Amino acid sequence: MSKKTSKSLQVSVPTPTTLSAEKATAIELQFKPMLDEMNNLAIEFNEIIAKPKNKATAKEARTLRLKYVKTRTSTAKIHKPIKAVVLAAAKFIDGFKSSQVIVSSANEAVLKAIEDYKQLQSEAAVDKIRRNREFSLAEFDVMAFPSNLGEWPDEVWDTYLTGVKAKYKSDKEDKLQARLQAEKDAAIKAEADKAKSDELSDLKAKVAEAAASPVVVTTSAPTIGLDETVSDVKKAEAFARDLKVLRYKYTFTGETYKWAFTKACERFENMEDYFTRTLNI
Repeated sequence: MSKKTSKSLQVSVPTPTTLSAEKATAIELQFKPMLDEMNNLAIEFNEIIAKPKNKATAKEARTLRLKYVKTRTSTAKIHKPIKAVVLAAAKFIDGFKSSQVIVSSANEAVLKAIEDYKQLQSEAAVDKIRRNREFSLAEFDVMAFPSNLGEWPDEVWDTYLTGVKAKYKSDKEDKLQARLQAEKDAAIKAEADKAKSDELSDLKAKVAEAAASPVVVTTSAPTIGLDETVSDVKKAEAFARDLKVLRYKYTFTGETYKWAFTKACERFENMEDYFTRTLNI
């Protein structure tokens, strides 16, 4: 498949509007040297763009581009004086200049691309590397990318990426461990809360049962606390239960009595805790 190349645009002489043919010709003659030069440059332009891009072509493109610049600026130097003198020819002159600028700018841009082909290729390659590396970093939750990422040597990039991967793995493991520990703590707390609730329900049931049972006072049989046939362990367990029962055995309506009973229950709780911890029961 053959490569299609663009040819140079042609500078056209604008059509006079309100100017007479004589004045238009006089003005055209002042631009004729630049017009002829532009047509000569167009021949070189078409030759250069048909050549393969290499150092020699780049040098030729630069030389021709500078010739275009020189011709264009020569036109600009006489543009304003002519327009100032020949006000009636303003549109005609503007049309001529615009036509030349369009052609020259387009050709200069093509020549500049040929001249700078190496730099443009390098910039495109760097940008492609940058985009690929940013995509790789995004996979590991990196949102702020280092500057000049596309220009880093491969060994520097490899070292940096290895560090990013290691941090990502470490952070992921830390989050997993934290979640598992939180779940474990929640399960332990739920189990402890259930045990405490079950114990409290049991105790309330026993208190209710004891309250419903008639109290029989006898003098013939000693209580468990005074019964010498009962072991100390059994007596200690009974004493601990009594301390718990006392907290649920009475209710008061007066604020003073409520307050006093609450304080007393706190003491009972402290006594129970001290007693059971000391005897390990």
